[in-house]
Amino acid sequence: MYGDIALKMLLGLTIVIIMMRLVGRKELAQITPLDLIFVTMISELLGGSITGEEIKVGHLIFVIVLWFGLIWGLERLEKNKKIRKLMEGNPEVIIKNGMLDTKVMKKQEMTMDDIELHLRRNGVFDITEVELAIVEVSGQISVKQH
Repeated sequence: MYGDIALKMLLGLTIVIIMMRLVGRKELAQITPLDLIFVTMISELLGGSITGEEIKVGHLIFVIVLWFGLIWGLERLEKNKKIRKLMEGNPEVIIKNGMLDTKVMKKQEMTMDDIELHLRRNGVFDITEVELAIVEVSGQISVKQH
């Protein structure tokens, strides 16, 4: 029993390391929603299968390789601009000439505190100083001052 658990852990870890190398390294700040889904699902798959006696080593390898193939395929599809826009969304203007677009704020589920925090991080302490502020697909706000 313990040997089977150790084998599953070792194989799972080895496969994940190989797959992460194939996908390419990313800094934590560059992680996309797809990357987050990949990591979350892999951890769930490994966690559930390592202690599950009914799940065999071959099943674990098959599921991890299949999941990697799906993610890898989606990343290749994202290179197409239309598909990327569909999956990631578009940047949106949230402030123009000092005026806040509350519709965008609600759509992005942001509070005034969130917006003020992002503005301060960009060195802006008064919303009327903002010529243009854009909510990027990453959730960050890019700011251009007057």
